Amino acid sequence: MNNIHSLHAQILDAVGDAIILTDLTGEIQYWNRAAEKLYQWKADEMIGSSIWAAIPSESNQQQTQEIIETLRKGETWQGEFQSQRKDGSAFWVHINVSPVYGEDGELTGTIGASRDISEQRELRKSLQNSEKKYRTLYNNAPLAYQSLDENGCIIDINPAWLKTLGYKKDEVLGVSFANFLSPNGKPHFEKNFPAFKKRGYVHDIQFELLHKEGHPMYVSFEGAIGENSDGSFQQTYCVFQNISERKKVEDALRTSENRFQYAMEATQDGLFDW
Repeated sequence: MNNIHSLHAQILDAVGDAIILTDLTGEIQYWNRAAEKLYQWKADEMIGSSIWAAIPSESNQQQTQEIIETLRKGETWQGEFQSQRKDGSAFWVHINVSPVYGEDGELTGTIGASRDISEQRELRKSLQNSEKKYRTLYNNAPLAYQSLDENGCIIDINPAWLKTLGYKKDEVLGVSFANFLSPNGKPHFEKNFPAFKKRGYVHDIQFELLHKEGHPMYVSFEGAIGENSDGSFQQTYCVFQNISERKKVEDALRTSENRFQYAMEATQDGLFDW
């Protein structure tokens, strides 16, 4: 391993990943240009040094042992590893470390390929935090939420949905939303769901749903269509609220208004003697 063929060296120098070769003791035998750029040490500074002394990190002790045990089995280790540059600044790399064998089949050392993933880890952490916030809002939202696939089957719901209709999650996922509608609501949904997918949104669409125990309830829907990167349908995003009490009040007012109107008309026609 001390003498890297010039052609092989040129190939390794053209690789974007940092390539480091060591012997069985961990002594560095080769350090390519990408490694110089990534770790800030020149090759002539690193050749002959210990890989662990050159890239120290107290938090890596357990991973270092895992790497050694994996290589002893003749297998490749890969994972994320915290490292540091020549100036002492810490950063994260993704590493693949494989055993290297000589012409006689004997293990002679290791070859490792690493790349900086610090930005990816920060992005991942940011996404995880965003997902945590979203999940908290999703689980505690007062409005019932549901997502339907292109066939109108439920692929996601939140706790408020389950509480509103009295179901458990495993009773709902994969089931057509039409199954939760009253007999009058099913034809309306089957007719208008394709129009919703085409239009892209709905506002204050009212349905009569059936609770698991059988009693009806009126709900008002707001929804939008989610699309794939090519513009094709992905899923629906809808929320609804129970407006049964509001409907009762509206119906009572409507009945009262009708009675008043009837009385006024009857008075004008002389049916009542006031």
